[in-house]
Amino acid sequence: RLFKPFKTTEKKTLEFLFEVVEGPHSEAVLRGFANAHYESFTPFTKLYRWHAIASGEEPEEGDNLDLAVFVDKVFLVEVDRKKSRKTDNCFSNVREILGLVCEI
Repeated sequence: RLFKPFKTTEKKTLEFLFEVVEGPHSEAVLRGFANAHYESFTPFTKLYRWHAIASGEEPEEGDNLDLAVFVDKVFLVEVDRKKSRKTDNCFSNVREILGLVCEI
């Protein structure tokens, strides 16, 4: 479940916060990042793919992307386990939204 849709960083990256809704890691929070510095979004960009899944339709060229389409939905996501270069800590990162499970 995406519970905090995004936060823009200085690098024009959107940070998505996902909550695990069931299973042994229920209520754990995972982060996912999507670059937002493109002049146009295409099916090759993560934000385009994620938005198409969340909204149920492919954005048209020149459309404004409404980030509210991510709120109150449960997604099936692919998660990577990564290691921080600075601290050596391991963390999980949402790599891809694979599908929409349901709306809350």
